[in-house]
Amino acid sequence: MTHLPTSGAIIKRRKSSLMVIVFLLCRTVCMCSSRNTSFENDEVNMRIFGLGGKSVYRADDMPTLSYMIASVMCGGVGTFNDATLQKMLFR
Repeated sequence: MTHLPTSGAIIKRRKSSLMVIVFLLCRTVCMCSSRNTSFENDEVNMRIFGLGGKSVYRADDMPTLSYMIASVMCGGVGTFNDATLQKMLFR
């Protein structure tokens, strides 16, 4: 990346009623949750969910959307070629 994105800020922090999970609301309107684990220092386990994607498009737009996704994954985006894009998205 030529320019690193600016770091976000936590605007709200809330603990669950059982004091097990901490919920964080970031300035980027991203809700994160965390809890203590027995993971090693270099071990990360993530699950991401978001409403939207293909489900918000009409059925007659689906063929165009499918071709567009395939084109981006084969050709890249901006200064990222297909190999670099795969590394950035799926590391």
